[in-house]
Amino acid sequence: MASREHERRESTRQRYRVRVSSRAKQVRLTLSSRDGLVVVVPSGFDQSRIPGLLAQEASQRWLVRATARLAAREAAGAAAGRFSDPPGRIELRALGETWQVEYQPVRAAASVMLVCGPDLSLALVGATGSHGACVELLRSWLRAKARHELGTQLGRLAAEMGLTYSRLTIRQQRSRWGSCSRAGSINLNLKLLFLPPDLVQYVLVHELCHLLEPNHSPRFWQQVGLWLPEYASRRRALREATRCVPVWLDQPVL
Repeated sequence: MASREHERRESTRQRYRVRVSSRAKQVRLTLSSRDGLVVVVPSGFDQSRIPGLLAQEASQRWLVRATARLAAREAAGAAAGRFSDPPGRIELRALGETWQVEYQPVRAAASVMLVCGPDLSLALVGATGSHGACVELLRSWLRAKARHELGTQLGRLAAEMGLTYSRLTIRQQRSRWGSCSRAGSINLNLKLLFLPPDLVQYVLVHELCHLLEPNHSPRFWQQVGLWLPEYASRRRALREATRCVPVWLDQPVL
């Protein structure tokens, strides 16, 4: 996706970045601890309008709510320590699974090995004092699980809808749940594993419909509505879905 970023400062001295997106059809705001406030605008948008848009009451209300949500997430991370300890359990709501995680330190071990056991159990064996190594192993395990589980669901939905995509990639992104390229390649966020099944289904249907309409035009939403008549409520719920994702997954590790 063609994009470029530069930083602006509005009259209220609030810092923000502008990202120009060839796929965006309207102005969209995002807020994260890493990037701060980002204003996503369509190609050709008059960027001199941005300060006025940010000053609008609706934008200010959104910013207050988003700032509060971000502060709550950061506070939760701080309570667990700057570099959050690896988890003792992993709840994958998309699959209805809760995995118990056990740590088995081995004296003088130089690395950590992850072993999947019976009854939804994981064991990390070796130098478990290296929290960074443990978290990276768990992230790799989640990525592989997402490829298998989400890939199966995506393939089944594509067959039902009579569509074909070129390939599937799994990534860990901060804010985007999925995307579909004009070449028919679908990307899904491994964090979808932590979301309720109905929201996962919405994301998969959303991206598959981009194979027919590579935009967010009325015709695109009509396609989504054919498969999910109640998609609007799921779309709204997805905006709050980051609260389902555990803090340790996004935190930097040593």
